[in-house]
Amino acid sequence: MWIETAQQMMDEIERIGFLPYCGSKKGLLFTLEKRTQNPWFTGRDNDPWEWRHVAAQSEKAAYGKFFLGSTGFVAKENIPAFIALRRHNKSARELFSEGLLSRRAKTIYDCFDLFPFLDAVELKERSGLEKGDFDAGLTELQMLFLLCISGYTRKKNKKGEPYGWSINEYARMETVFGDERMEEEEAVSTLLACGKRAGEFTDKEIMKLVKTGSV
Repeated sequence: MWIETAQQMMDEIERIGFLPYCGSKKGLLFTLEKRTQNPWFTGRDNDPWEWRHVAAQSEKAAYGKFFLGSTGFVAKENIPAFIALRRHNKSARELFSEGLLSRRAKTIYDCFDLFPFLDAVELKERSGLEKGDFDAGLTELQMLFLLCISGYTRKKNKKGEPYGWSINEYARMETVFGDERMEEEEAVSTLLACGKRAGEFTDKEIMKLVKTGSV
């Protein structure tokens, strides 16, 4: 059955447990893009590109660069499983002290000490990083499930009117979804079951998708 609405997408995320968004990377296995025939980038309600806003603001699923450096969605109940596999339930401070988190990623993460939500423009300014380091650090933090895209904003003109493309807003994963934890053995079985619900994939294929980016 094709996914035709944002609600059907959310239902599929909940049914499977996670869903890569779009892209042609072989290791992605399955994506929303492969499960919808709707036209993209139309700006209409049935545009799959607009559905990311629904997921990011729902607090029912995390949205971010979680899969092979590409964006995707993870149902709230399965976030602890990814935290267990990707960073072994360690905090950013622990990862950094053990040499498992880059300095540029730690610099970005520390910006949220005083500001729980920051859009990409504000975050880059506060981090003081060049674009290349900023983009790489931001992806690293999302792949480790330390940050997620929590919503969107837009620039405003002198009259306070929004204009231009939407800008990602970020937050620490725990800020939006709490700090529930899961043992790694349970995490493996949980995410393997998710992959099996998505299609006839081998354990090796599923584990490569869910573990890539781990420390």
